[in-house]
Amino acid sequence: MEDKRLEELARTIVNYSTKVKKGEKVWIESYSHTEKLTRAIYREVLKVGGIPTLSTEFEATELDVLKYGQEKQFRELAEIKLENLKERAVFIGIGGRKNNHLLDGIDEKKIAQKSKADGASLNYRVQNMKWCITRFPNKEMAKRAGMSLKSFENLYYSSCLLDWEEESRKYDNLIGVLENKDKIKILGKNTELNFSIKGRKFCKSEGKRNMPGGEIYTAPVEDSVNGFIEFDYPVLWGKEIGGIFLKFKEGKVFEARAKKNQAGLDKLISLDEGTKRIGEWGIGLNPAIVQYTGDTLFDEKMCKTIHLALGTSHLNTGGKNKSATHEDIIKNMSAGEIYVDNKLVMKNGVWLIGK
Repeated sequence: MEDKRLEELARTIVNYSTKVKKGEKVWIESYSHTEKLTRAIYREVLKVGGIPTLSTEFEATELDVLKYGQEKQFRELAEIKLENLKERAVFIGIGGRKNNHLLDGIDEKKIAQKSKADGASLNYRVQNMKWCITRFPNKEMAKRAGMSLKSFENLYYSSCLLDWEEESRKYDNLIGVLENKDKIKILGKNTELNFSIKGRKFCKSEGKRNMPGGEIYTAPVEDSVNGFIEFDYPVLWGKEIGGIFLKFKEGKVFEARAKKNQAGLDKLISLDEGTKRIGEWGIGLNPAIVQYTGDTLFDEKMCKTIHLALGTSHLNTGGKNKSATHEDIIKNMSAGEIYVDNKLVMKNGVWLIGK
């Protein structure tokens, strides 16, 4: 028997998140093992009169491209994808890799080359299309989160099927307090980071471009970031990079250490000039996400966390950093503080404002 929440989520993504209109061409990108949600979304696009196209990938072929392909092929494949996106108005991506160690044997240089090649289609999608990305739960995702599949499915649906209009109003309250300010100070374990948000705009993720949503975000002034920060959770950039510690001077990373996969971190920050700078400061606010899952799409929305992204800025924030990638790295603020213009606004993950 099909889970009724599946159809509800498909309706939400098509009618609320992307607002697909009659006659609009929709690119649906998914894995072969996300068939149930893919079909539900495909059906919903047809019901509203949209024109869906499927692009389905197998994990085995994802591996093959990196194992046997070369840089020129990465660029040509990326160009084909970009041309396909330019013919369409809406992008819906359904992820949920079954094997998080799929690329463990692949050269970091190749991962960096493909990421750089894919940057053009990523930036086009973000800037020119209506889009939404989500996941579909599987046993390996649940295992990575330390949960049973049923428990993980419950977390997934509860974090996606919120009253997004009510959540949006809550985010607006917090934005109203933080926006039009200048100096930000973040304190915590092995952390003392300062930057400016002067002239920058806060945006919200209210279940539209990300599903689940549940964050507000802005872009630091590019050359204003100074200090150091230790992150609590790993990032999956091809391979997992864990125990990340970064030092900044005048906006640029000048020291980067990782307890796991130092080579991967080195490749990330040397991908281009943009990955040496912060393109986003985000604050997790989804009330249903209260534990680490191992998937950034969920974890960046986790309550009592913040995240910084190395790489490209979202243009709607006023950020100017440009890169072929955008990699969010998450810090737990349960034992930390945030100051805005020298005023304490968050202590140990609890907001003292915007209620």
